[in-house]
Amino acid sequence: MMGLMVAAMVSATASMATTRLNVFAGAFTSEVYQRFINRSASETRLVLVGRIATIILGGVVLAGALLIPRYGYTSFIIEMNALLNGPLLLPTLWGLFSRKIGLGAVWFTIGSGFLAAFLVKFGLSNQGFLTEVALLQPLVEFIAANKRIVDLTVGIAFPLSILATLETRSRNDHPGWQQVRKAQRTFQDTLAPNSSTLPARMVILSLIVVAVVMGGLAFFNEHDAGLLLVFSLILFGIAGGLHLLVRRTPKNQINPLSNER
Repeated sequence: MMGLMVAAMVSATASMATTRLNVFAGAFTSEVYQRFINRSASETRLVLVGRIATIILGGVVLAGALLIPRYGYTSFIIEMNALLNGPLLLPTLWGLFSRKIGLGAVWFTIGSGFLAAFLVKFGLSNQGFLTEVALLQPLVEFIAANKRIVDLTVGIAFPLSILATLETRSRNDHPGWQQVRKAQRTFQDTLAPNSSTLPARMVILSLIVVAVVMGGLAFFNEHDAGLLLVFSLILFGIAGGLHLLVRRTPKNQINPLSNER
């Protein structure tokens, strides 16, 4: 029995891991290799690159798994999230409101944040490869005594300072901003697509059927009859409210295919 439980846990973990590896390898192959490195790559070439990317990513995952027992699972996850969430999230949020930040600035911020996090986590703390350097001993001691402050500084303040510097040094709007504005104007000038009320009617019908079934069950279950009737009435009320909304839908928003009948 214990062997079956272990086998089930291993198979579930392996299934999830292989799915993630396939997703990331496929994204790298199509979005990075084919788009920026080799646009004319054949299917055979793309499959080969995808397999190589899967092997490399698998090696990175295994290396990270081997490091977790050394640093402790909980502390490792918390510290890595604090160090990496900022470089990943902040450029995205900044780019939503900035006219000057382009894709290059985003990748530069992410790369710099990852490098700083790597140096802090694996080089300057927990007997890392830089802890024996004499000139860096004051910094190593400061990191050991102020881990939380260092994590926040590297994970949030450092990428924010990079983004602010790039923002202030850029004098003109990024060309991508003009493309976004053009796409926005095109979308606003386009007529709103016709919508269909069929999904809403299907939901209404489903709610009515469930309400009728629950009301019928109330006659056969005296102990929970009141509860079943209450839920049945609630579902009837929801269905009625949706029906009123559907009836108030303007005729020009109804799918024209429905008028062909």
